[in-house]
Amino acid sequence: MVVTVGGSATISPGSLSAAELIRAVLDYVQGSNDAELRDSARRELNMAIDEVNCRNWRRLLATQTITLVAGDDSYEVDSTFREPYRAVLYSGTSRRLRLTYIPLQTFLDEYSDGTLSSQPGCYTIDHENRSLILEEGAGTSLLSIYDTIQLTGYKRLSYLVQDSDMHGGVPEFNAFLIWQARSGVAAIRGEDSLSMRAEAKARHIFRCLCVDDAAAATDWE
Repeated sequence: MVVTVGGSATISPGSLSAAELIRAVLDYVQGSNDAELRDSARRELNMAIDEVNCRNWRRLLATQTITLVAGDDSYEVDSTFREPYRAVLYSGTSRRLRLTYIPLQTFLDEYSDGTLSSQPGCYTIDHENRSLILEEGAGTSLLSIYDTIQLTGYKRLSYLVQDSDMHGGVPEFNAFLIWQARSGVAAIRGEDSLSMRAEAKARHIFRCLCVDDAAAATDWE
């Protein structure tokens, strides 16, 4: 379904750009032509995204294919990666071995020699450097058995910087982001009743999202 808002912005639910989200926020306070308020709306949307990104969401699971390279024990993860759910060694399209997740500090204490291996059994995630690290580098014998790692993890929503940007999540998050940002923008304008109404609506939507997503868990839980 396509909806035309105010005769100018065409919104396709499920694929809202930053511009469309901002328009939906500003329509609530009738401020769509205020450039300064547009910046406030974008900031409030990104703060709402921060709130979404404070937890793992089952509906945001995504899988990245990592190609093994001889001698390498560290591989870059996607920019939207948040936490691991599972990592599995593959041979072609055949699933072979699920790796065990170990927290980074424990991993560094136990595996520091960087030797080559034909059968790694565990991995960790270095969040600061956005990398997956195997206990040992991939040796020739390993590459003769496995060629990729399928890393499944919880995503984070992306910030809205340009008008064409999208948060990258499922459309169920749109309503929360819009209502939470509406509350912030209304508060900035001193419209307390509108702000409180929008905040209550946002809290209700967020609770519903959490209940629906209650099965989320990380690889070590």
